[in-house]
Amino acid sequence: MDACLGSYFPLFGTDTPGSSMDSAAHAALRKAHHDRKSGLSAPVYSSMDSDGFRDSLGHLLQAPDTPTKEDVHMVRHVLDEKSLLAVATQTGHPFIVGLRGTFQDSRCLYLVMDYVAGGDMFAFLRDLPKRIGRTMPEEHARFYAAQLVLALEHLHQSGIAYRDLKPENVLMGMDGYLQLADFGFAKAVGQNGSTRSFCGTPDYLAPEVVLQQSHGLAVDWWALGCVIYELLSGFPPFYGHQNSSNTYRLVNMRAQGAALAFPPAWSGMVRDLLNGLLQPDPCKRYGVAGGTAALKAHPWFQGLDWGLVESKSYMPPYKPKPSVGADTSNFDQFSHLQPLQHPFSLTTADQQLFREF
Repeated sequence: MDACLGSYFPLFGTDTPGSSMDSAAHAALRKAHHDRKSGLSAPVYSSMDSDGFRDSLGHLLQAPDTPTKEDVHMVRHVLDEKSLLAVATQTGHPFIVGLRGTFQDSRCLYLVMDYVAGGDMFAFLRDLPKRIGRTMPEEHARFYAAQLVLALEHLHQSGIAYRDLKPENVLMGMDGYLQLADFGFAKAVGQNGSTRSFCGTPDYLAPEVVLQQSHGLAVDWWALGCVIYELLSGFPPFYGHQNSSNTYRLVNMRAQGAALAFPPAWSGMVRDLLNGLLQPDPCKRYGVAGGTAALKAHPWFQGLDWGLVESKSYMPPYKPKPSVGADTSNFDQFSHLQPLQHPFSLTTADQQLFREF
């Protein structure tokens, strides 16, 4: 990373308070401790000094996204990721990870975000049966689902479709609350707009995406249904055993009217919620029909004070173990992987494509 730090570009402009990393933060990154996390399109690193360095705003830093320039086939795609994360950060939300700066060198692009040290929900769900001897109780799933509802509501108010909601992209803070991360597939579609891009993760794709139809914000509510189902069962509802063709077949069956399968112990309220979120018709899907207000008023969320959720006033059902400094013990380790190699050289014209980054 050392050679990459000389060409840092502030994110929002130097006249915006806290808009860029200060010189001390640069020093922290120069002394960076790296642990690689597998990402869809780029490696993910934590970047802290041995004391768990914080910038002048008190944010624990990490540099989680480092796409190489030769891998960025759609320049607009990575520029959009930066701009949409910037919008989410500027408007601010407790359940969306903050983007603190961006920079680039001759071969890589870097997005620097807050370090969320509790790990991701995928690992949390994987380890849950060993921790409590069972899958997640409904009251715990309700607590986590409410935070995702608020995060998606916030993005949708800005016309942003997230388009890749899954446990791997949901991080847990040391306070036990969640933050949504990885905006690689996010897109500004507007309140009633649509797009036809085929993207996302197979187990969480809405029927309109699988069928390559135009789609909009409603795809996120389908994915939320998949995630809630997974919180409760340990598996997404259309799990294809790592075979996307199987997953698409199951989603198509649902689109044609196939009933969802529920374990007998699940309450009628959560079954109704999931039937509404996993509604094949996006216009009738919970979160769209009646808006977010109707979703938040669903009986499964009864008794939940949404203001207390957003202010983090509830006692979480679980808190990660306290750590010291640059602890990454809550994340899977990828330090055995080889560092990035860059046996190529970009032309001046190529570099100009990234001048907005």
